[in-house]
Amino acid sequence: MSREIAGVADHRKAGLRTGGQTHPAKRGTRTSMYFVYILESLKTTKHYTGSTSNLEKRLVTHNRGGNISTKRDKPWKVVYTEKFGTKNEAEKREREIKRYKGGNSFKNLIKPGWRSGQTHQTVNLAPERAT
Repeated sequence: MSREIAGVADHRKAGLRTGGQTHPAKRGTRTSMYFVYILESLKTTKHYTGSTSNLEKRLVTHNRGGNISTKRDKPWKVVYTEKFGTKNEAEKREREIKRYKGGNSFKNLIKPGWRSGQTHQTVNLAPERAT
């Protein structure tokens, strides 16, 4: 992916932070959605598990070689995600998935055909907000 994520460069110039920090459009508020994700290398079919508050930006970072653990096996695609309301919950789940070490529990998360026609599964574990 060679395109710049919309608005990220402008926010950096203004000194505002993105990701798990203050959202540029809502200064003073915190990002409230966090993701655990599993990537699959299109080159080697290896998998990588991580967590982030900005999944699109994180995937771009992986595919540009910005992570030492995934640099060698790029390009990557997302094959599984889960949503959480807090960073702590997401990091706890990330550690749990990493403990699976490719066993049956891990394989069941990423198995193809979980729903016909979809490229990856998203599980929403974040509490619903009252509007």
